[in-house]
Amino acid sequence: MFLPLIIISLLVLGLLSNQLFSRSLIEQTTSNVVDESQLILSRTDYIFRSVETAANIMVTNINRMYDSYGAKPDTAMEPIQFGNLMQSRLSIDLSIFREVDAAVFI
Repeated sequence: MFLPLIIISLLVLGLLSNQLFSRSLIEQTTSNVVDESQLILSRTDYIFRSVETAANIMVTNINRMYDSYGAKPDTAMEPIQFGNLMQSRLSIDLSIFREVDAAVFI
């Protein structure tokens, strides 16, 4: 008589604890996914803003270089020297913004 009562109570206790554990695990996993998604969105937003800022600075530097060296026919630098200066300026700008791995200017 006591054996069925013990088995039934243990079975009910096991099912309830399994249900609570499963629900807790699902809630914790959902919370972790939401937190990780927020981090990914924040990092992506930061990278986009950084790339936009880097592009603006690089274009401004290129325009300044053309205004200073390329637009004046009497003081124009040699094409190789101007190319080296342009490449070094872009390398400096890319080292400042590490998120920008490559840039192409046409």
